[in-house]
Amino acid sequence: MNPGMVWLMFVPLFNIVWQFFIVLNIAKSLAAEFQKRGIAEDPNPGQTLGMVMCVTNLICGPVGMVCWIIYWVKIAGYSKMIAEPPAVLPA
Repeated sequence: MNPGMVWLMFVPLFNIVWQFFIVLNIAKSLAAEFQKRGIAEDPNPGQTLGMVMCVTNLICGPVGMVCWIIYWVKIAGYSKMIAEPPAVLPA
């Protein structure tokens, strides 16, 4: 997904559907990056929590907001893992 496509979340009503696509693409991107780096993680990192967040946003806004915060913290942790240099094994 092109990073600029995230801006579509600002389009009212369209963002209700678009959030699902963003969550799926973030999970795919993280999975590919973790596989490339040899980091053992969930095959779809953050996808389940992200989908729960999307559904709760539709059903109950305040609960969705709590799920969004939890999701954001989880994704930030994944970003931190990617930002760290790879571990070097002793020779």
